[in-house]
Amino acid sequence: MTQKKIDKLIEQFKKDHIKYVSDKMLREGEMGPMITVLAMKKSNEKMGLVYAPIMGEFSEERKEEVVSKVIPYLFEQMKEEDLIPYCFSFSSEVIMKVIDTDKEEIPDDLSKIAGIDALLITFETKTETSTKVFNMEKVGKAINEDGEMIDQIKLTYHEMPEGGSFGGRFTNIFKRYEQG
Repeated sequence: MTQKKIDKLIEQFKKDHIKYVSDKMLREGEMGPMITVLAMKKSNEKMGLVYAPIMGEFSEERKEEVVSKVIPYLFEQMKEEDLIPYCFSFSSEVIMKVIDTDKEEIPDDLSKIAGIDALLITFETKTETSTKVFNMEKVGKAINEDGEMIDQIKLTYHEMPEGGSFGGRFTNIFKRYEQG
């Protein structure tokens, strides 16, 4: 498969994944963390998705376990299955801390920065990283198709200020994978 074709598939994956994740959030009123990898089977050059929902409470301890054990295991399994990862995505509800460093000093205690409920979707390839963030506003309650009461969510794209960046433990996964 040519690099041009792979790049086109990666861009389509990003577009489709953003739609899937945001639709899931709007439909279910919540979004559990999940890892999705666009990968190709070496033997037949067919692309597919590796999907790994992260179950259970997403505590600080669990986040560290996912980064130190689950993700390396996932990449080991892909290698054993002869899968070449091309695009890694992490998606989750997050509390985003935003500060204008031109106007304010970053406090030593980050808990003093007000949090914004957000939907975070990261994409990483071996050559680039991009992040999409949507501010989440709870606008009411609704009953979903399963008869459960859920939050009605309004998503608004969060425009990143020039020079701004996102970071955290679920970034630079490809770099860690290549080194490990």
